[in-house]
Amino acid sequence: ILVNLTNSRKPWPPMITHLADITTPQIWFTELGVTDKDLIKITGLAANYQELAVFLGRLEHDDMFADPSLVQAEIGPNPAAPAKFEIVLKLKGMKE
Repeated sequence: ILVNLTNSRKPWPPMITHLADITTPQIWFTELGVTDKDLIKITGLAANYQELAVFLGRLEHDDMFADPSLVQAEIGPNPAAPAKFEIVLKLKGMKE
């Protein structure tokens, strides 16, 4: 039982530290969580779509994260305002 619990738990502190290390300077997180399908969900703001694309590229080539998917990205009526985004991804090596 303990092995199963350990395998299914996400290592939040090291994951958040690593995520901060690979995040571009103009990306801001507003929420980190887990979906009902046990995916990691990141919501936040990006200065522009280019920053978001760079961040997604880093997630795609990362050693800790797998299968990043941009669920939503939108800029409101003011083009100078940051883009809101939502990304879901998996942790590599975690059992499903």
